[in-house]
Amino acid sequence: MTTSTRKADTPLGIPVDLSLIRNSNNLQRHYRGVLLQARWSPRRFDLGAHYTWSKLRGNDEGESANAGAITNADPALFYPEFFNYASPIGYLQGDQRHRARVWAGREFGPLGVTLLHSYDSGLAYSMAGAINLTRYAGAPANPGYASIPNGLYYFSGRGALRTSAAHSTDLALRYRLAIAGAELFAQGDLLNMFNNDAIVDPQRLGTTVSTAATVTTLQPFNPATQTPVEGVHYQRAANFGQPLNDLAYQRPRTYRVSFGVRF
Repeated sequence: MTTSTRKADTPLGIPVDLSLIRNSNNLQRHYRGVLLQARWSPRRFDLGAHYTWSKLRGNDEGESANAGAITNADPALFYPEFFNYASPIGYLQGDQRHRARVWAGREFGPLGVTLLHSYDSGLAYSMAGAINLTRYAGAPANPGYASIPNGLYYFSGRGALRTSAAHSTDLALRYRLAIAGAELFAQGDLLNMFNNDAIVDPQRLGTTVSTAATVTTLQPFNPATQTPVEGVHYQRAANFGQPLNDLAYQRPRTYRVSFGVRF
């Protein structure tokens, strides 16, 4: 989007800049991963392990757990006079270094017992906030845009913060009984038996960062040349990095029972 971009009017007659979707090589998203798995089932035993090492880096989220794939604007093509600061490359929201599952099971006639241990390392999140791009000293004059949006600035490195690593041990008991060509079964699960309570969901944490775009007491700054100072140019919320509700934690100790018939 440049000053040559055509204007358009909303149904209410309000002039807006006409945005065009274009491909760009400036946006990056790189995933690397290694998956290892092993399983051994001697007689009535079932032993196994899965492990994934992965790394997700770039300067474009590109998708989210809630919205799926999304369209992002390349700052080099989007109001270039104002969005002329670097979009840092770092760890993206889906980055998680380690995931491991190890289990052991045994059949005792109609009774089956399985023990599963899970490990998940922390997920990446950032200290970022909207910034005003028009009010700092020396900011470019508006060359004719209908409106200039706020920019996004990373006050930490992208993905520099992490949630906690989470451990969980689950126990499953299954009982089967054959009757007249059918099979009755009952299963009881004890999930997270040690009631671990790690904070695992960065989307459920306080991550608000105030700037001059949202608070009048803070000063705007040039994102291309200035290093912002906390308390002067930006301010973290008092609950930054803290859980907003119980969904930020891993699932607590849970009991589950099911019954059924197989034909």
